[in-house]
Amino acid sequence: MSIIQGRNILVNQPARLGSLPMKSRALSFLLLATFSLGVNAQIYTWKDANGRTHFSDQPPTGVEARTTRGKTSPPQPQSEPAASEPSASASGPRGWQEQDKEFRERRAKQAEDAAKAKEEAAAKAEKAQYCDSLRRNLTLMERGGRVGMPTAGGETEIMSDAQLKAEAERLRTQLARDCR
Repeated sequence: MSIIQGRNILVNQPARLGSLPMKSRALSFLLLATFSLGVNAQIYTWKDANGRTHFSDQPPTGVEARTTRGKTSPPQPQSEPAASEPSASASGPRGWQEQDKEFRERRAKQAEDAAKAKEEAAAKAEKAQYCDSLRRNLTLMERGGRVGMPTAGGETEIMSDAQLKAEAERLRTQLARDCR
């Protein structure tokens, strides 16, 4: 923007540090110095009678206090892992493809474990049913009386006492072997 007045041309230019008046420079320096004093302040740390830790910029009276100043330990340098190390890729950040692959593997393993648990539960239920059947048949054989068994021809044959005892003994051995 320019204003023409006779022969002189006045131009508005952005302010530069060199063009600031001396009072503004002094004020800027004072503000900077004032705010930087807090950065260099000491911090006192102590524990009270209850074991609580306190922090203050003023040392307490009658209590031993430690002074701390900002960070107490220097930052740890990060070393670049050698490219030839096999663990470098394992410990580094993983991409979404690797995470997705691991997720799918975990999901497949969980599904496989669930199917295996379901099969085991079904086998356990089947075995329990088989053992209950053996116990009922043994009770029936030990009770005696008229017990009929189907023959190959489809007819029912009544078992004798000797056959009942032999069948009861066979059922006992099966129970002892299969149903513990």
